[in-house]
Amino acid sequence: MALVNLESYYSFPNITAKNNNFRYKSGPENNPWVDINIPEGCYELADINDYIQRTMKEKGHYDAANDEYCITIQPNSNTLKSVLTITPGYFVDFLEPDNSIRSDLGFRPWVYAEGYNESEQIVNIVSKQFEGY
Repeated sequence: MALVNLESYYSFPNITAKNNNFRYKSGPENNPWVDINIPEGCYELADINDYIQRTMKEKGHYDAANDEYCITIQPNSNTLKSVLTITPGYFVDFLEPDNSIRSDLGFRPWVYAEGYNESEQIVNIVSKQFEGY
């Protein structure tokens, strides 16, 4: 007997308390930062984007008149990097929080402003605690 094929599904979380923070703000400089802590789990880039956008919409940070989100995270499948699109008046802080999701998305520690922002590194959402296994 020989084992020809083994298919197994695993679910090692790639988002934990160590890398679950997404911080943003809108408006003037004196407005407070808003922290979104993504629940621990197994996420793809689209899932991360969906969770952040749903939470922003609940907090009223959504353009209801045009049915548009103020911040979008998408993959660039050509470069394997992520793209952070930010509408005017919004900012994303990948500088401050120690548990920022920035390195998973490929971004450097920085505060990003409006427009098209492509990550400096490739996306790395594979669970770091299980790499090499």
